[in-house]
Amino acid sequence: MTRGLPQYPKTEDKNWKTLDITDQYAQFDRLLIQARKKSLFETLPDSPAAAMTREFKKHGQAMAKQLWLLGYLEAEDKHQARKAFHRDRKNFLNSAARFQKEAGLKPDRWTGKKTRAALTALVSFETDHLDKRWLDAPHEYPAVMRAAQCRLFVLGLAAERPGKSFSLIAVNDLNKFKRLAMALGMVTLEQDQIRHFMDTRTPSPALLGLILDQDCLIKAVARSCRPGACGLEFNIPSRKSHGRHLPQAYQIRRFLTRLVQVEFWLMGYQIPLAQMLEYPVKGIDTKNDQDCNPELKTCLADFAGLAQKAKKTWAREITPELFTAFDDAYENQDDEKVLSQINSRLQRPREIERALEQGKKLHLRLWDGIKRVLR
Repeated sequence: MTRGLPQYPKTEDKNWKTLDITDQYAQFDRLLIQARKKSLFETLPDSPAAAMTREFKKHGQAMAKQLWLLGYLEAEDKHQARKAFHRDRKNFLNSAARFQKEAGLKPDRWTGKKTRAALTALVSFETDHLDKRWLDAPHEYPAVMRAAQCRLFVLGLAAERPGKSFSLIAVNDLNKFKRLAMALGMVTLEQDQIRHFMDTRTPSPALLGLILDQDCLIKAVARSCRPGACGLEFNIPSRKSHGRHLPQAYQIRRFLTRLVQVEFWLMGYQIPLAQMLEYPVKGIDTKNDQDCNPELKTCLADFAGLAQKAKKTWAREITPELFTAFDDAYENQDDEKVLSQINSRLQRPREIERALEQGKKLHLRLWDGIKRVLR
């Protein structure tokens, strides 16, 4: 896999953090293009016959893991799921066909471009496109409901992922998310609308979009923040207006912490997703620095430096300003402007070598976090 890569140069090149943001993006994009030219990344198979060859083992393993996460593929764990692509081909193909049918695709058992794109859209945090059909009528596409249940599990709101016999999102799990959405001002309801909102088992298109789209969720939290006496505050309504539907403070804190944890993971920080981390949140509780998770604290301090904020302040607690920083970076991303300059960058092998070196320093997750280089 490493054959053809240039040697990392020992130079005194300036740190990637000081480069123009367009330069950063262009360098990594050019790096990917050069890697594909050197056949370091496999392309998708172009026929059912090609899809069965060992040449596409990595793609097959990735799809098998995604099918397992959604509950279609039976396996003891994710490692066994990845092996199913070759060792248990019948199980893999039957799972793929069921997913295709429940996602509105032709169930031809060929895991080609359309199937891979649909799986990625439903499983990946970096979703670029959620089919409007899925959001408008999720009850007709069980794959979407499975994806929502899986996402609630990752966000710490569900006890388990969807299983083989899954049919609907667990009511309690969905209601946990609804309460948090109300508590954080991500949805606005009149008092007489709350009961209907809580009793509906099938999520609305807007609510489903919040669950499945990490960027949408971050933006919703950021935009619900309000200015207070000391900076921004999380917009949490009073219990008088929402009664028993408002979650406890610790539930809000854990949810916000989990969102930050996922966001840092997507950026490429070495932070675990297998465990829920604890961290103080501004205005939610009064925990001190001794209760800060050290891994998350390191991420916050480093990100504060990138965002030119006071490291000590940001490493002390999670604040609304952190979410607005995420949102601002996303809003300021101008893909067309950046892409228009890519062809004029990284033309020489020397520049490609430097980009490789900088990529190592970033610990970049190329498969999930390329867009977040801009952040």
